[in-house]
Amino acid sequence: MEAKRLHRPCFRSIVLFAGALALAHFALAQARPQSADSQIKIERAVRDLNDADPRVRGGAIVLLSDLAPQQHAPEIAARLSDDDADVVETALDALADMGAKQYAAQFANLLGSSNSLIEIKAMRALAETGAAEYASRIAPFLHSGNKDLRDEAVYCVGRLHAKQYASAIVPLLKDGDREVRSNALKALAAMDARQYAAQIAALLNDAEPVVRSDAVYALSEISAKEYAPAIARMLLDEQGYVREGIATALKKLNYLPSASDVFQSASDAVVKIVVKCTQGTGLGAGFAIGSDGRILTNKHVVEAGGELGSVLSITVYFLNGGVYQVRSVRKDPHYDLALIQLENPPRLMRYLHFEESLPLVGDELIMIGHPAGLDWSLSEGKVSQIRSDDNGVKDVWIQTDGAINQGNSGGPMLNRYSQIVGISTSKMEKLGDHPVSGLNFGISALIARKFALGY
Repeated sequence: MEAKRLHRPCFRSIVLFAGALALAHFALAQARPQSADSQIKIERAVRDLNDADPRVRGGAIVLLSDLAPQQHAPEIAARLSDDDADVVETALDALADMGAKQYAAQFANLLGSSNSLIEIKAMRALAETGAAEYASRIAPFLHSGNKDLRDEAVYCVGRLHAKQYASAIVPLLKDGDREVRSNALKALAAMDARQYAAQIAALLNDAEPVVRSDAVYALSEISAKEYAPAIARMLLDEQGYVREGIATALKKLNYLPSASDVFQSASDAVVKIVVKCTQGTGLGAGFAIGSDGRILTNKHVVEAGGELGSVLSITVYFLNGGVYQVRSVRKDPHYDLALIQLENPPRLMRYLHFEESLPLVGDELIMIGHPAGLDWSLSEGKVSQIRSDDNGVKDVWIQTDGAINQGNSGGPMLNRYSQIVGISTSKMEKLGDHPVSGLNFGISALIARKFALGY
């Protein structure tokens, strides 16, 4: 019996080794034809680089750049002098993708061609290969009458961090085309053109939201801290995506808005929810998470806690006096969350954004709701702890010492950048027979965002 025990593991090892060896032979057998096939394709592509048909030459460049880019870069570079513009453009793209800076001089020589598309591709190749020594060859295009060439030049001198040309870009901040202004802002940000902060800040009031957003980004990139208060006031901007970038900018500038700033920027997006039932009326809070009429709240708010009979109607009230009925309600099967869709929502609807990470213990929280029917009340507290749920799912509950009372449920827990970190949900009043205070809980924004937005 002892001998059998000793031999069985050895036999198993032999079988496993034999199996592994067979798999290795099979893999090698599969690999050889594939490698040989690739080599045949490469050899054919090299020959096709000289084919009479420009489409064949272009296809050969694409194939070589996929299969053996570094090895055959010289053959691809030779096509920069091809008599077909499409082939030249394809070669430029391929060499830029592989970072072939050794051909920068050839890229630069193409800037004198009469083909604007080739010149654009050549500029982009210089930028993507980091050929800053050729920025002077791009700079004349900053004044081109061709908008596409000018835009590409602005992008490329920014990408090359050619600060010596920042003064030539600054006048473009006043261009009548919003895309030109945006490109100029991005270029100045890339150049760290701190000396032009005032000109950049002037665009915080631009009529175009995308330009305002790019101005916020540029000021944060050049560390223009003196404009942080002006950026903070833009938490009131009517465009949601503009407000979304402001939190990132303010954090980068190390500027913390006040609780009053948060209330002013967020209160328009907080709603009062009145639920009429067969046996009474329920009250709760909620907040908009999109301009299309989506309101996030607690499930127990739209169900009136199940204590007032059947729900007859749900009405949503905004701070500005708007009153809206509800088209539909979607409820989370696992957590106390509900998503309301308004019927005929307002055209310009303010909404809040989710913070993408958990707050830290000790971080300040600002809550807006309607405790005891006292509409749009602000309360403050701190994050006491981040708790898991009873099933061990992590980071579900945010514990706070901030007040949560009847009428607060469903309202937002916000950080000082007006970002949602949680949803006010419940309070603990007793532990056994002993009364407790300051033990309040909200559902984490990570859980709420996944339910409401799907990620």
